[in-house]
Amino acid sequence: HSQREELRKIGRERVLEANALDARLDRQEAAVDAAEREHFARERASTYQAAAEVRRHVLQERRQAVASTAAARAAVHSARSAVEVIAQQRGERKREEAKALID
Repeated sequence: HSQREELRKIGRERVLEANALDARLDRQEAAVDAAEREHFARERASTYQAAAEVRRHVLQERRQAVASTAAARAAVHSARSAVEVIAQQRGERKREEAKALID
């Protein structure tokens, strides 16, 4: 009887130790999981922020390219208009000179 009770006592102690160890391991695993979730949340936020910065940069470059293109087009148009005005003035002068020669 006494040996059987001793074995039961030892068995209960081992079960209690195993339960305590399981609980401790569960707490450690939960802490690691929480730390990993926090780490990945920070990484995800950092990635989203970097992507947003890249999008802003690309958009800014596109806007600058559009503005530069518009300015270049305006300059070309202005130059073309100036050339047309000069050509028109020369044409008028040549016509006047030709009329003067005829008259």
